[in-house]
Amino acid sequence: CVYRQTKGQNGELRSSLVRGLVLVEHAGERAAVHVARSSTGPFEEFEASVDLHPAVDPGKSAIVAGLREAFDHRAATRGRHVVFDSNGMRPLLPFDVDWDDVILPSMIIEEVRRNTTLFLRARAGHARTLLPESRTVLLSGPPGTGKTCIARALEAELHGTTFAWVTPGAFEKVPDPAFFFEWVRQRSPALLYFEDVDLVAGHRGHGSTGSFLGEILAQLDGFVSNVDVVVVATTNDADALDEALRRPGRFDRRLDVGLPEEPERRRML
Repeated sequence: CVYRQTKGQNGELRSSLVRGLVLVEHAGERAAVHVARSSTGPFEEFEASVDLHPAVDPGKSAIVAGLREAFDHRAATRGRHVVFDSNGMRPLLPFDVDWDDVILPSMIIEEVRRNTTLFLRARAGHARTLLPESRTVLLSGPPGTGKTCIARALEAELHGTTFAWVTPGAFEKVPDPAFFFEWVRQRSPALLYFEDVDLVAGHRGHGSTGSFLGEILAQLDGFVSNVDVVVVATTNDADALDEALRRPGRFDRRLDVGLPEEPERRRML
């Protein structure tokens, strides 16, 4: 195996696998498993190839079944919080924020939580009650009114749940929005947060292309199942979004985060 030294979030040195060959014997099977960092995708992930001896149908192999389960349930990014930006994917450092720091009317906070964190906690009952198993929320309002603070409070509350923060710069590296939906689907339960979505999904010809916008619409409409996935998008100007993205029903909830009223101004002071 070949390793490289990397620094953790606190500066400690860690050994990070680059590639390796592992010999496995299990349930009467033998296999050579080659594991390497993927160089084909836009962000670093691991892929594995398996040589079975004697040759058997991979669908009936106990070793292949075990590897699939390990790669699925022990993926390093499952349950982790990450940010995608123009530099790639990196860990999202925890925010020291809770809902007491979000100075907004309680009605907005309750509606946000009901459709995000509380929705994910109650997911086990969705199938039994025939309720929708995914949720989409659009937060709109002028800059500085608390949309980003909401996202930080969500991140702080979702311990053990995959959280992916996608900035507009991420689309410089990955122009296909389907990548991010598929990324969280493979690591559900998850919350997918699109920051300033109007910068990439504006009116056709003004900040968006037909194919790009069409892919976002297809992903939101659930042509591929988004079970146990919550999507939250923010915009400083809802009118800048394409009409197809703003039509009723595209987002399950649209919450307007306006300028603070007198009670919120007093709390700020």
